[in-house]
Amino acid sequence: MGYDKKISIRIKVDKIDKSALYQGEKGLYCTMTIIPTPDNQFGNDYMVTQYLGKGVDDVILGNGKDLNFGNDSDSNSAPMPSSMADQMPF
Repeated sequence: MGYDKKISIRIKVDKIDKSALYQGEKGLYCTMTIIPTPDNQFGNDYMVTQYLGKGVDDVILGNGKDLNFGNDSDSNSAPMPSSMADQMPF
């Protein structure tokens, strides 16, 4: 998998509005939006929200950062986190 752009996101799973989860053909889904926040005071590059529908305010779940893996000059990038899907509380 050779992707040029990778983003690490961190969300607080207990903030997910479980009533907005929906059953798809292959499992249970949650629609999220990643919004660029280049001037974030905490150094985050993105804000992660749960999309609840048109005309409804999104729930802020967390944030994200660009992961450069040596592709850019940012040497402070965190390594890609391992999959934590088995630890989800739902």
